[in-house]
Amino acid sequence: MNRTSDDYFEKLLYQIFVTHDERLSIQQIASLLNLELNSVINAVSVYCRLKIAIKKISTKDIEKTKKWDSSWNLK
Repeated sequence: MNRTSDDYFEKLLYQIFVTHDERLSIQQIASLLNLELNSVINAVSVYCRLKIAIKKISTKDIEKTKKWDSSWNLK
């Protein structure tokens, strides 16, 4: 692996990894770490694509989306 000590994104990923909590929103993590919101969103997106994290969906987000097919419901 090619590791450099000056890799900004690697440091960002590490900061978010050790700071994250399921009760914190992305905006709260950004303000806690004093980082730009867009860079935290990009880092969390990488975690989701690597299956390290999953997107948590709130009930109000579900209501905003289209009705789910009944086959999607958890049994």
